[in-house]
Amino acid sequence: MKLRMLCIECRPRYVDELLLVEQRDSGPYHVACPEGHRSVVSLQNFKFELLLDSSGMAILDGYTYEAVSSIAASFERFLEFYIEVMARKHGLSADELSRTWKHVKNKSERQIGSFLFVYLLENKCSPDFLEEEWFSFRNKVIHQGYIPSIEKVMAYGERIFKLIKGLLSELKATSQEAIGLRAMEMNRQARVVHHIPTMICHTYPLNEGPQSFKEGLAHLQEIRRRAYSV
Repeated sequence: MKLRMLCIECRPRYVDELLLVEQRDSGPYHVACPEGHRSVVSLQNFKFELLLDSSGMAILDGYTYEAVSSIAASFERFLEFYIEVMARKHGLSADELSRTWKHVKNKSERQIGSFLFVYLLENKCSPDFLEEEWFSFRNKVIHQGYIPSIEKVMAYGERIFKLIKGLLSELKATSQEAIGLRAMEMNRQARVVHHIPTMICHTYPLNEGPQSFKEGLAHLQEIRRRAYSV
């Protein structure tokens, strides 16, 4: 998937001309426009936000298997994001967290367990969490090649959307400074910060943006041509 970005120097003259860049696992992006202007651009969006949009694009294009894979990846990367924010909130360095995370980074079950206990320690209660049927559904699709119906994918998307939206709202209400610290780390190498209005985004005010996966798909359909290469 390719992303569309503005050249900051050309922007006053060519507001409708957007640069296409290949999406990568991490930034920053080194981009050059037809006028020869070069910029170092960082995305303001976290990976879980982009992965959820990737699932929406797959649904809009009729690919249900790929949609489930991206929804599941978005959920897992959000759990990692939650742990990162909590680490910043409690003064843990990025290096220290990275040294610890390497022991669980290749095991999704261990990552889920890490999140559950971080949440419990922070909030003194268990979170609203994904039911076992959805883990079984995810595993059947990813590990057995099962091709699901659009109705089942939409139900899975709605459940994951609700979980991420709710947990992100909690973070924004209690840990906004720590979210800002994590965003600053992501953007520190860039001259320019670029934002994509994704289905879920940490920059949206609490009651703005899509409130369901279905609304998110409608939003994505509206913005996809000016945000992505489709």
